[in-house]
Amino acid sequence: MADYLTKLPDDIYCYIMSLMTVRDTFRVKSLSSRWKHLPDCRSVLRFDSHTILGKDPSSFESFPHGSKFVKAVDQFLKIWSAQKTSALVIKFALGNEYASHIDGWIANVTGKEVEELDLDFSSSTLPAGEKYVFPCHLMHTEIGSCLKLLRLNFCHMTSISDVCSSWLSKLSSIELANVSLRSSDIECILSSSLNLESLSLIYCGLREYIFIQHRSLKKLVIAEDCNCIELSCPNLEIFEFSVRTCFIFSHISCLREATLNLYNELGGSSSVFSNLARNAPQLQTLSLWVTTEVSDII
Repeated sequence: MADYLTKLPDDIYCYIMSLMTVRDTFRVKSLSSRWKHLPDCRSVLRFDSHTILGKDPSSFESFPHGSKFVKAVDQFLKIWSAQKTSALVIKFALGNEYASHIDGWIANVTGKEVEELDLDFSSSTLPAGEKYVFPCHLMHTEIGSCLKLLRLNFCHMTSISDVCSSWLSKLSSIELANVSLRSSDIECILSSSLNLESLSLIYCGLREYIFIQHRSLKKLVIAEDCNCIELSCPNLEIFEFSVRTCFIFSHISCLREATLNLYNELGGSSSVFSNLARNAPQLQTLSLWVTTEVSDII
């Protein structure tokens, strides 16, 4: 059996290891100097409690195990090599104390033609002031040259408007949840992301008036407590809205699907429907949730 295994071509070994978790791949590579230097052909590089620590994410509190997780990822990347990786996914409760390690993981995929960057550091115990700070400056390297999707959850962003934002022009999808933003950051994202088709803003601390104007945007999801939101997106097709504020529709003639979550203290709901009827002639599906103090009515 040993002789048979040694005669297998490298491509077969690479394919088998691409089906393993990162944790098991590291163990296998440690058994042989030949296997150690084989390139990783998995399309998605995923680091979470299951792939790194062998724990079930649904029943595992990751925050206390940050050091163990970081050490394991660092060890894997020392022997990791790949010509191309389409996505880097990190889902673990990590704070800014591990920023240098996380920045290094992101930098490690430079030149790998990464199209998706998905970072989820959500934690029920980590204080908001200790969130990881996403390094926008790193996106100006080869990392951002192929990036099409950016998904961030539970972190801070260095002020987008204060740094060069040319890397945003390639993005077609941006999903931000629990990421502290200012209205000027939204303006910068919209003006710089020329190819943006999908935008999601969930609990990003926006409190002021927001004007979302974009010609190529097709899907918009918003859950914010800002004063007012105005839309001017002529190619918008899908809109999901959940806020305790007023909103103004203009130039949404292509809208086909709308999901609205209205609150009982928000008056003038009839104006919302008349606004939609007037500005969204192609609307086919309207899902309405009315949240009251007693119960939710669909």
